[in-house]
Amino acid sequence: MSSSMLNDAKGSTTANKNNDGDNSLPPVGTPVSGAGENRDNGSETNIGPISSSQQNNTPLPTIDSITTGMGSTSSTTNNEPPLNNSERVIPVANINGYTLGATLGTGSFGRVRFATEKTTGEIYAVKILKKTAVVKLSQITHILDEKKILTRISHPFIVNLKKKFQDTKYLYLYLEYIIGGEFFSWLRREGRFSNDHTKFYAAQITSIFEYLHRLDIVYRDLKPENILIDRQGYLKLTDFGFAKEVKLKTYTLCGTPEYIAPEVLLNKGHGKGVDWWTLGILIFETLCGHPPFNDDDHVGIYQQIIQGRIVFPRVVERDAKSLIKHLLVQDLTRRYGCMVRGADDVKDHRWFNGLDWDALYHYQLPAPFIPPVENDSSTQNFDRYPDSTEEVQDPVYPGEDPFLDF
Repeated sequence: MSSSMLNDAKGSTTANKNNDGDNSLPPVGTPVSGAGENRDNGSETNIGPISSSQQNNTPLPTIDSITTGMGSTSSTTNNEPPLNNSERVIPVANINGYTLGATLGTGSFGRVRFATEKTTGEIYAVKILKKTAVVKLSQITHILDEKKILTRISHPFIVNLKKKFQDTKYLYLYLEYIIGGEFFSWLRREGRFSNDHTKFYAAQITSIFEYLHRLDIVYRDLKPENILIDRQGYLKLTDFGFAKEVKLKTYTLCGTPEYIAPEVLLNKGHGKGVDWWTLGILIFETLCGHPPFNDDDHVGIYQQIIQGRIVFPRVVERDAKSLIKHLLVQDLTRRYGCMVRGADDVKDHRWFNGLDWDALYHYQLPAPFIPPVENDSSTQNFDRYPDSTEEVQDPVYPGEDPFLDF
């Protein structure tokens, strides 16, 4: 598991019709050496806009009607959970009642550890955040917002918050333990996934975004590193550190460079449309083994995003290519997910023809991949991390304790 688990980032985007790209991708199941190595996985640092000097004074294109295509609320269906506009009461669980096991991931604020409740044997992934680091990196608001949002949401394809706790030095979030490990790791091991394999995962992300957007929550940080695989082979979205309640638009610049939407780079305000853009990027990366906009330098990535030209390898099937094009549209009034039908435009696209959305929601469809698991407490699908020997100091606050009501 990467450090991302503790992140606490007019015209359509189309391929050149005369150049569908090469046919040099390896077969499905062939690991891609070095794929994704240049990606900045630490999205704690906000990403700034491109300056004119960085672009050699090349003017940026405008995005038409940027305030009108922020994402609509689609009609509800019988496979959606009921909306919860109030926060759930999250039980407080003293960390002393748990046996801490292997570290599942590390980051700037702390680490995630496997934990077993001593009395019941129930298992969790406990996100342990150092208060001093949260304060030093000015992430208090992000952490409190993450906890607030996690108390409002409950969805089968989201890593749900179960319990909480704090002491003088740490904040603790007890999350569902997702035994299959990171989607990122499996994707890198395989190189790329098949069309049907990708469709299965993309449908679950679509379901998540439809649910979150009905609550006016924008996720803003979709990428393979923030997706886990459960024991049944279904997805679980994790890390809500940059999720935010947004009714129209916000101006915070954040995200992973390869996944940033053009309206974020232009600093004109962004809303729910950024999530649909990132879905398009994820579908492309899952099918091809690399994102459509890729460069060793962040500014180079930003320039590619603004230019909006995508080269599709021939292995991308026509229907998948069509949906990607509809999601990677710079004009928000034409981007799928942002128009009057909301998520229904995505769900009704011909790439998803024949998919039973209700059966998917209820785990009734066979998963294309089941992660190997030795037993319920296995951590075999996560990387190994050394234990921390750092001595953590008590935090010093400039005023009132901001975590008083955590």
